[in-house]
Amino acid sequence: MPTTDAEDLFGSVCDQQLFELTCALVKSGLVFVSEQEKGDAYIGTYSDIPEMQTSDSGMPRFRKLLSGPRDYKTMFQERIFDSVARTLGGEAQKPRFESKSQPEFETLKQHMRDSPALWKHLMASHSVDIEKAFFDIEVELFIKYQIDRYIHINGTTDFTVTRFLPIYLPYETARMREVLSVNIWIPILFVLCNFPDEVVLDAGVFLRKIPDDLQLAREHVSRNDPGIHGIVSDSATHAFVLTNYEVPNTYYAEWANISTTPAAYPTEKIDLLFAMLRLVSGVDTGYAQLLMEQLGWAFTYEANLTPMTGASVRRYPPTFEEYYWNRRDLPTLDSAKVDMLGDLYRRVLAIADEKSRNRILLATRRLNQCLVRENEQDAILDATSALEALLTPGDNVEITHKLATRLAALSRLGIGGDSPWTIFKNVKKIYGYRSSVIHGDISRIQKTNTIQMSGTEMVPSVKVATDYLRSALEIVIRHPEYLDSSKIDENLLLHFGGQPS
Repeated sequence: MPTTDAEDLFGSVCDQQLFELTCALVKSGLVFVSEQEKGDAYIGTYSDIPEMQTSDSGMPRFRKLLSGPRDYKTMFQERIFDSVARTLGGEAQKPRFESKSQPEFETLKQHMRDSPALWKHLMASHSVDIEKAFFDIEVELFIKYQIDRYIHINGTTDFTVTRFLPIYLPYETARMREVLSVNIWIPILFVLCNFPDEVVLDAGVFLRKIPDDLQLAREHVSRNDPGIHGIVSDSATHAFVLTNYEVPNTYYAEWANISTTPAAYPTEKIDLLFAMLRLVSGVDTGYAQLLMEQLGWAFTYEANLTPMTGASVRRYPPTFEEYYWNRRDLPTLDSAKVDMLGDLYRRVLAIADEKSRNRILLATRRLNQCLVRENEQDAILDATSALEALLTPGDNVEITHKLATRLAALSRLGIGGDSPWTIFKNVKKIYGYRSSVIHGDISRIQKTNTIQMSGTEMVPSVKVATDYLRSALEIVIRHPEYLDSSKIDENLLLHFGGQPS
């Protein structure tokens, strides 16, 4: 068979016999659908395919089509009352395509049994009893999902090999290859983006606009997770994308479990990206999904949705669930901030000393945690722990004083608009709040949970702490020599000229 454009795109057929048997069965099924459509036969519909709209804030919104596109798979399964009628000796009311009656069906089953690769990825993890009960069903599903997909993608029941190959090849790949290629997408919540549709942050790491087909696919992934607020999860126009990943190919049920487990994803890299985003922009954001875009393979199809799987996670501020989506003034990320994000991300990865890099990563994890905490008393512990990891590693005495002094000294390299003396005093106040929290002193907590910044403005102590943490992180990432705290003392503190005013 000559190579087609589809083969160039997706690869080539690995198992010629599997392909020919599948073609014959799919073609017969398409003929059956065509004949039934001419007779105005009943065809079921999908009830959970999403439709995308755009809210006033600029974020996408999805709604489920209760009577969505036609589900042609329903023409290949018997309805309950038809089954009852057959049992009672009557006639079924709806014609049904009987895959098992096709001459190629038994040959296809035998071929799948005889092929080690197919058997491994189709039924090998089942017990013998389950295999006997479900093997026919698995083979039928293999055929009818491709028939349904063919019609949705091509808009016709007329069969051609060229049209069928883009449907077939991903299915074959998922059942033949030992590893599968994926891109990982992490949608960024509630941030409007004013820059090109794709920005390269590092080798294989991008910030991309989420195309419409993947928007619909990602909504379909998380539709049944009750622990994640649906509108919050919807609210992303762009995503961090990690490319060039491969995952081991296992039986579908095992693969589904892996892909829906957050620990299977490179969360350290993902959390570093979000920390850098928060660091350069100060925006409230987070993520609710870890997604795998399936590149050239598919275990199953849903109408015309792009194959995608993923895990739902709650890594966003709790305020997002308090009608945050009604805001009309969502923060905007511009090209300058994105360039800074990429620069800082690459700098962290380039730090050669492992201990120093690990201290940065620990501080970034604490930054992320304190910004998604439900309780600000927990958040202040995260923020101060991160500052200690950066500026007082290994110190056991006078930590508060040393931290206040070193952070004030670092201000020579830029920490907001506060003077060194103001920073020194505020760190002391932050630690007064921290001490109250640790000791459970309710009356002192109420007195120390805010700091007077300028004039009569009272700012939450935890916000001052996280702002200082963001600035300190940026400074030590740009100047990693100051991860050695003695260098702060020698190069900055001894030249520190700030005095009480």
